[in-house]
Parts: sequence; C-alpha cells; structure tokens
Amino acid sequence: MTYSLGIAARGVTREATPRDREVALRHARLEAEIAASLQVNADLCQQLLETRLDRERWRRQAQQLVATLPAPVAEFNGANDGLV
Repeated sequence: MTYSLGIAARGVTREATPRDREVALRHARLEAEIAASLQVNADLCQQLLETRLDRERWRRQAQQLVATLPAPVAEFNGANDGLV
C-alpha cells in the first residue's frame, strides 16, 4: 500500500512555526488514514464480490444435485395407520 504525505507536509519550511508543523503532520496522518481506509474498503468490496460469486456457484451445484435425486417415496406404517 502506498500513499503520499500530501501538499501540507511537503509545504512546511524551516521557517514554519511549531503549530504549522503540527497541522501539517496531522494533515499527513489523516491523508494516510484515509488512504488506508480506502484500501480496506476496496479489499472488502472485492471479498464481497468473490463471496457472492462463490455463493452462486454453490447454489447452482446444489440445484443440479437436487435435480438428480429420485422422487421421495411415502411409506405406509400399518401399526400407526400413517405415513412415515
């Protein structure tokens, strides 16, 4: 994962006040945090897509297997006068 420190961090000069440096550092940290969050979001979106595709493959396979099963047969249990 790569990200830039942004304009704020690069724009700080030696004449900058400690407050300017602090603001630039905070800005750079926030930019890095945003970049990391965007990457995590992209990774999760990809994982969700792959999960959905897997689900569809499993669904199709299950439907094909069910289609090959013989029809259920009802059994008569004379002792209980009912179906088992």
